[in-house]
Formats: sequence, structure tokens, C-alpha cells
Amino acid sequence: MRVYKKPLDADKQELSDKLKNLREQKIDAVQSQLFEKAAQIRGPRKSLIR
Repeated sequence: MRVYKKPLDADKQELSDKLKNLREQKIDAVQSQLFEKAAQIRGPRKSLIR
């Protein structure tokens, strides 16, 4: 039996892309030891999740 993922509608796909982008920015900031920048990114990411 195969399970197929239903494609996301445009709004959900846009939200998913924004979250992915913010997560990648935060990871880059932490790896560069720019912890204040990482903390600033955390706020908008949390507001998108809620």
C-alpha cells in the first residue's frame, strides 16, 4: 500500500517556505555565533507557528 502526500494549498505552502527560510537563517546565525541575530529570528518564527 502506498501513501501519497496531498499537495499543500498555496497559503500553507507559503507558510511552510517562510518557516523553512527562518529556520535556515537561525541555524546559519548560530553556526556563525551571531546569537543575538538568532534570537531576533526566533520571534517572527514563533509568531508564524501560532
